[in-house]
Amino acid sequence: MEYFSTKNYSTLSELIMKRFLSISSSIHTIYFMLSSHSTASHLKVTLRFLLSMVQQNEYYARSIFSLIDFKRPCWKSLLKRRDIRDSEDVRYWVIKFFFSPLVYQHIDTIRNLIKEH
Repeated sequence: MEYFSTKNYSTLSELIMKRFLSISSSIHTIYFMLSSHSTASHLKVTLRFLLSMVQQNEYYARSIFSLIDFKRPCWKSLLKRRDIRDSEDVRYWVIKFFFSPLVYQHIDTIRNLIKEH
């Protein structure tokens, strides 16, 4: 049971984040998954993954927000994807991801976003 402790999950998630950030093509994979050809379930999983990185700590939040180009056309199309039958549709997850630095109070990440944009 000790293997499933919170500490082990934290260590595993940090390892995944470090590996993701070290691979230069990983952000291109994210853009591919966020493209218009993806299904709603794929989009939600990708957005949840990005959100989980922001939730980990401020370092990962800064890293992921500095890698992402919000001027790409995929973001506009994601905000238009709605499903009235699903309370947590793609648009919900995009908005949740955009506001995640505010929710988790990552002040330095917010400052960097304001300076960049």
